[in-house]
Amino acid sequence: MRIVGEQVEIAYEKTKVFYADRAKKYDPEHPYISTMYQDNHPEIAEERNQIEIAKILPLLQLDSHSRVLDIGCGVGRWADAISQEIDAYLGCDFSEELISISKQRNKKSNFTFACVSAPHIEEFYHKNQIPPATHVIISGVMMYLNDRDVKQVFQALDGLTQDHAVVYLREPMGLSDRLTLKEFYSEELQHEYNTIYRTKEEYLAMLTENAPAFTLCEHGPMFDNAALNNRKETAQFYFILRKNLGMK
Repeated sequence: MRIVGEQVEIAYEKTKVFYADRAKKYDPEHPYISTMYQDNHPEIAEERNQIEIAKILPLLQLDSHSRVLDIGCGVGRWADAISQEIDAYLGCDFSEELISISKQRNKKSNFTFACVSAPHIEEFYHKNQIPPATHVIISGVMMYLNDRDVKQVFQALDGLTQDHAVVYLREPMGLSDRLTLKEFYSEELQHEYNTIYRTKEEYLAMLTENAPAFTLCEHGPMFDNAALNNRKETAQFYFILRKNLGMK
């Protein structure tokens, strides 16, 4: 079903099945199609990845003291991108299959991966006494969460991070209306698909209400090339936020 404008929930169990099947499509020569799709045109996934990394990585200003939390890390795409020396990286994903691939692909001693869903990461941090993150990456994750869990993740950001932490959020967003695909069979993916494309205004309202300690510093479309943003009703947008920006 295609549902425009209404707030309806999607079933996480179906998304787990979807990603278990996507993991089976993992190809070492084109590792990112598992989570960026474009099965028939892997060059598009690779170009999208290159553009995103080139645009965003300098904005993160990582250094040797950085502790990065990657929420929804998939096969470790951002772990691949971080080539400079940092203190620690933690990639989390709710898919056991994708986390298994991430662990196989990345063997850096200070890079770890854990199978934990986004709404439970704060609990995971406290249980394992993990130091607060200086950077949080959320790239293509919120589209698979219902509103209550998106709000919970935004609320958790304060407890997950230290002062002046940077949060990078990138999602495909509805251009004019909220669009939900619920148990929608995708010919492109050859699979039932469940996702929520919220509008940019919805995300901004959720951030304002649930993450008041964070200031929006930069935002905009991810891709200027129409061929890379090849959807009529949605487009990729990004936000860069900083915590307690005015505090010393």
